[in-house]
Amino acid sequence: MSTIPRQGGRYTKTEKENRQDRVYNMHYEQGMSALQIAKRLNVNRNTINDDIKYLTSQIAASFSKMEIRHKFLDKIGTLEIQKEKMIKYRNSLDFESRIKLEKFISNIDFKIAGMFSKIYTSDVPEKYDISNEDFVNVIKQICYSPHIQNISDIGDQSIKKAIFLATAASTKYVNDFFTMMKDEGLTFYSKFVTANLFENEKFDLASFVVAKKILSQNEMCGILKNPK
Repeated sequence: MSTIPRQGGRYTKTEKENRQDRVYNMHYEQGMSALQIAKRLNVNRNTINDDIKYLTSQIAASFSKMEIRHKFLDKIGTLEIQKEKMIKYRNSLDFESRIKLEKFISNIDFKIAGMFSKIYTSDVPEKYDISNEDFVNVIKQICYSPHIQNISDIGDQSIKKAIFLATAASTKYVNDFFTMMKDEGLTFYSKFVTANLFENEKFDLASFVVAKKILSQNEMCGILKNPK
């Protein structure tokens, strides 16, 4: 008689290590999400989330933040070189093949950026009274807000205003929320410091949101194709 894989409960040390080895391969090498891994292994999703959190902290602990930042920048540089080669190759393709190639390039970009952003910020202490669910929901509201004209090029003060409109919270909460966004990797998507009296810095919020998997690439494309 076949057995039903366990959905929770205690695991032996060997079982746990074997599972975490598989989670590492699926998440970091194959790019699978926690939900996909949970379904594949028939294991509770919370268990997989805990495994990913543990593995990420172990990876982060083996590098200094400066080393991780350098690796992140090296990967971005490599991507840019690959993109240039693919763009030259793209010109020889038909329209449908070009669309597929561009989507492939974008997927690589977002996956690598998201992975290094997660590693870089994995040891950030939980110093904000903001749940992950609230964090995700508010950012989604910002992306769909009619008050935001271009989330690929948005200033810090505009982001804070959008946070306030989405939460009606105190100034401290708004500032904490924005700082949490930067700690979670938004800093990597800083574009430049502006000379605008009302904006200190510009960000590519769209890329950050997709890299963090708050919205899918298709959802973001829908937002960007329909300007408010």
